[in-house]
Amino acid sequence: LLGHLGDLRVVPQLRKLINKADLDVRVAAAVALARLGDASGGKLARDWIAQDGSTHALRIGAARTLTLSRDPLAPRAIAILLADPATRAEGLNLAEQAPTPQLSPTLAGLLTIAQGQDRVRILAALARSGGPLAARSLEPLLLASDHDAAFALAHCRAPEASDALARALANPRTRRMAARASLVRHAELASDVEDLAEALNALASSADASDRFVGVFGLVITGRAAVETHAGSRDPLTMLAACSAAIALPTSQREPCTRRLATTTDPVVRDGLAGSLLGITSYSAVSTSTLLDWTESPRVSAPIFARLLGPRDGDSYRSRIERLLASGDPDVRAQIAIGLGNSPQPSAASLLTQAYAFEPDPNVRRAIVLGLSANQSTIGRVWLDRAARLDPDPLARSLARRGPLSSSAGQGNQMLWLRLSTTQAPGAFPVRLTLPNGSSTVVVTAPDGQALVPGMPPGLVRLRVDGAAWSPTPPARTDPGPR
Repeated sequence: LLGHLGDLRVVPQLRKLINKADLDVRVAAAVALARLGDASGGKLARDWIAQDGSTHALRIGAARTLTLSRDPLAPRAIAILLADPATRAEGLNLAEQAPTPQLSPTLAGLLTIAQGQDRVRILAALARSGGPLAARSLEPLLLASDHDAAFALAHCRAPEASDALARALANPRTRRMAARASLVRHAELASDVEDLAEALNALASSADASDRFVGVFGLVITGRAAVETHAGSRDPLTMLAACSAAIALPTSQREPCTRRLATTTDPVVRDGLAGSLLGITSYSAVSTSTLLDWTESPRVSAPIFARLLGPRDGDSYRSRIERLLASGDPDVRAQIAIGLGNSPQPSAASLLTQAYAFEPDPNVRRAIVLGLSANQSTIGRVWLDRAARLDPDPLARSLARRGPLSSSAGQGNQMLWLRLSTTQAPGAFPVRLTLPNGSSTVVVTAPDGQALVPGMPPGLVRLRVDGAAWSPTPPARTDPGPR
């Protein structure tokens, strides 16, 4: 606890403890000192890690001390933890905190025996460790169609990882997976894989619908094709792929998608196009009664339209907005709350504070905080101050402290690689994503049940999937594109 508090005045007392107290206290004191930037416990930790018959707790404490002190022996200490199943979880924690190519041999060896979630963590830690060995270990798994390995390779900073992805792009069997991994790498590491443009063009012209989806998405998000080039396509999946990529673009460039949203009659297409409204505070292309009908529907996109009702708040629709603020769907409650932050009615702040007082869902409270921050009323500021001090949810407290700046807290540069497992026949699935700050968006997967979602912030994302796969009717003839 003293180490986490960051008070340097305790350093002299902690130094005394590492030499005089019992062993457990000495270990805790050494870790606390290292956390405070004092390496006094480093020599003891090096002795502990080399000590025959040392306990698990002693090895963990020594490894933590050496890692926090950035000691040259830290990789060896972490490797010792990784080699023992009883301490492997803590070893993985430290490997994630302090990645180094020196850990790559140990992590690569563990891949041969790891299973389940442990294997996923080891793949991620190996990618973060980097170095030529990491890339060489991950490439065969990618070629064997291992999606987790592909995602790990996308995050591996070693130049050899880009070379491995380029080789996979050249192979028609792994091209789609490698293209997705390359797009993740492009978004998060700003690193372009050689021949990605050629691979995306090949996918975009493929007879396979999932290939076309990935190809068009990639061309738009990398700036190699404009949204309007594909947003008018007669092939619904091509159009949805382009508009899924548009989430990462400025709102002014999404107009072809939001215009198409106003005219579509297909509910799944409407679900997919609703994602292009992320970050847009008002939408004048449809009437308020239409927005209310869409909000009160059972579709996964309903909450997105709920948010757009806020700027239209008034006496004519207030009773329906109040009912939606008490909806049984927490995502609808959250989006109505965010939208009410832009309400022209002074009483909207009171509505939000009343909702906050009795809201049990932390995601919804975060959304209410966003609404109150945008509203900037006197009563809203009082409740924001209260939330910043007393809300039991750490993120809600953080958003409340940010005040008006909290509206940008949902933006990020991470790309979510979504993969659905289903026993149904292949098809596209509409999926609602609830972001860490309470905002929501919707994507439609490619027919292989996968989707890339750009602009995601760090943190856990809650999903709701429409239970029925969607198989759009393909165009009757080859789509010539816009003229």
